[in-house]
Amino acid sequence: AQGISGDLPVWCAEAERGVLRQWALLRALGVACDLALRSGDGGDYQQPMAGKVRGWLAALDLAHTLDAPGGVHLVPEEVFSGVAAAAAIRPGMARTRRTLPLLPPPGDRRYLPTGTTTARYPSPGCRRARGARC
Repeated sequence: AQGISGDLPVWCAEAERGVLRQWALLRALGVACDLALRSGDGGDYQQPMAGKVRGWLAALDLAHTLDAPGGVHLVPEEVFSGVAAAAAIRPGMARTRRTLPLLPPPGDRRYLPTGTTTARYPSPGCRRARGARC
């Protein structure tokens, strides 16, 4: 339905610029999925949401992906819940954000092993043999 074949995982989301940027990143990393965006345009002749999505895709140089396999699909409000029920990722699945801990900045004493007072990082151009210092 709505041009989504089901051959690829479906990601259902609200139509937001950030969602399109995340989808574009996944696409650039080789993760293929159909992005189904809720369109509240209904019978509006001018279709303002569709115009926004086209503009966002054009800014990402991905205008050709609209309504294409593995691309972005605008789904009317009336049928969005049906598409979302079969989707692999849908709104509300990630209400709590979990992030991976970042690496500490060089020299941060809070993350040093017990008993050490300074951290030594080799300089970027250092080519050292085992045990030698740069």
